[in-house]
Amino acid sequence: MENYINEQLLEIEKKYSVNILFAVEAGSRAWEIESPESDYDVRFVYIRKKDYYLRLETINDSILWKPDKNKNLDMTGWDIQKALRLLYQSNPSIIEWIHSPITYKSTLKFTGFRYLAEKYFSQPRCLSHYLNIAKLDIRNIHGLDVVKVRKYIYALRAVFNCIYIMKFNSPPVPLFSELVEATAPKEIIDVVNTLIEKKKASDSSEISKIDKINDFLKSSVDECQQFLKTIEKNRTCTWDLLNDFFLELLSVEKNVHSIQKFR
Repeated sequence: MENYINEQLLEIEKKYSVNILFAVEAGSRAWEIESPESDYDVRFVYIRKKDYYLRLETINDSILWKPDKNKNLDMTGWDIQKALRLLYQSNPSIIEWIHSPITYKSTLKFTGFRYLAEKYFSQPRCLSHYLNIAKLDIRNIHGLDVVKVRKYIYALRAVFNCIYIMKFNSPPVPLFSELVEATAPKEIIDVVNTLIEKKKASDSSEISKIDKINDFLKSSVDECQQFLKTIEKNRTCTWDLLNDFFLELLSVEKNVHSIQKFR
């Protein structure tokens, strides 16, 4: 499958006249909790030639690519400008891409993205993001006597991410097992590990509601909301590093050489 993905990345570069700066796996495979039915969710960031960014018309800043339905492959890419603007906002999606443990393409500039993700990380913004996801996931579970295991897993991941951000003031680790180890209280670890095994067996697995998990989810969300009220939400960062990175990328012939300032 990896060879097929790399072939598709080359096809994207040819069709859209772009250079893909990095391509990674996102979702359950990056978290190492995929089931046999799980899709491959490939995410990438690309750059065009400099003249493209000097046009007056609106720039198309995304590429959606679904080459073959039988391959369970979904590929989505963002233009470098969109990616860097989202980094300025400490957008958790682009931060997750940058920290993915599965990389299909990585150029010498990838270290630059990781450097910038660290510099522009915002505890309150990322915490708010995962907190909103957790609340939505919990609402989808509330009142059910039988719950799809993957719904429990997604709700737990959102809550564990919140706890990790509170505890370490840094982006959550992508691997679900490491996230559990760093954040889960001992009294629910066995139950969580059981859910993980059921999720890996099948995305359609179901289980009777687990009061211990439901209580943990609710109490953790309450705790995170209280914590969020106590932290400073104003930011003092500027666009300077992002502008420098973008302009240096554009100045390098074919955008393939090392970016010295960000290594």
